[in-house]
Amino acid sequence: MRIKIADKYPRALMCFPGMHIPLVSEISVFDYATIPPGPFLAPLHLHHYHQLDVVLGGEITVSFKDAPPHKGHAGDAWLIPPLVWHQIESQKGYRQASFKFTLAPRFWPFFGKDFCRFKVAPSLLECLEDAGQRGARQALAASQQIAAVATLCLTACLDQVESTRIADNQLDDFHQQLWPLLERIQQSPADHWTVTRMAAECNLSLAHFSRRFHRVVRQSPQQYVRETCLKNSAAELLSMPQLPIKEIAARAGYSSVHAFTHAFTQVFKISPAAYRDQAATDVN
Repeated sequence: MRIKIADKYPRALMCFPGMHIPLVSEISVFDYATIPPGPFLAPLHLHHYHQLDVVLGGEITVSFKDAPPHKGHAGDAWLIPPLVWHQIESQKGYRQASFKFTLAPRFWPFFGKDFCRFKVAPSLLECLEDAGQRGARQALAASQQIAAVATLCLTACLDQVESTRIADNQLDDFHQQLWPLLERIQQSPADHWTVTRMAAECNLSLAHFSRRFHRVVRQSPQQYVRETCLKNSAAELLSMPQLPIKEIAARAGYSSVHAFTHAFTQVFKISPAAYRDQAATDVN
């Protein structure tokens, strides 16, 4: 992106963003909710998607596995990546805006694999309230407003959490080849993605591709494909509750329910059946 002072209007900025790539490729749920006072607990659980929670009022406690609990009040927010165990509880009640969404793959290194806590400015809280009310009315362009305010929250997160910054965010030749490849894998994770095929599509040797892939994505190509395929299966477990697990296993390329269950449990630390059952009582 290039930004310069406009010659004719010295107080104005001219922006040339170039090709715009949205941070959020899909929002599956926007939860604009009020939890009344009294004991409330969403026990330790995880998701296959990113989750962004913003406290609009009241008080909550967010806990993460192997980490101390965090108390939150109006303006506190958390970005929770996939496969991060977390628990939410409250005694006093609270209001929240919660997004469950898919982060565009090229932005994953910016946010990392650990949860991020950050603050949301009062003006942005007003935008969240407005988006929630617009969604409740099912007003025209409500989903577009919700996606826009989610993006504003994510940019606020990037500004505040220094550990999420990477030294060089310019797309070199490898990134320009890799990100579209990751998006294709995400769209069709069970499409026989071997490391040899991935390396060939990036015009690199197997060893060089694997090293660079791990440096950027922070896991091996095999792990990435496996987890992406299983995250897709996790989404199907929730979106198609009547579909037998045997069929979901076959769609993911597994020859048996046993093999699928073993692989799923290794990644999610919970069986496919238990993950599906958890969704029935997971209000978050």
